Amino acid sequence: MDRREFLTATAALTATAALGSKASLAKRPYKDGISLSVIGLGGIVVCGMPQDEASRRVAAAYDRGVNYF
Repeated sequence: MDRREFLTATAALTATAALGSKASLAKRPYKDGISLSVIGLGGIVVCGMPQDEASRRVAAAYDRGVNYF
């Protein structure tokens, strides 16, 4: 496992652990009326994954309240 694979796996694990709870995520309201989740999902988490796996992870994050990608 090289450094990139390790960081990707660690980021995915952290995101999965953070999103594992069914409680709603805290949102931060902005002046323009948009409220974004305080936890975001960066693209590096799914970089290099097969498309179906990446889509499942993004959908799971969205289903758990993440709206900051």
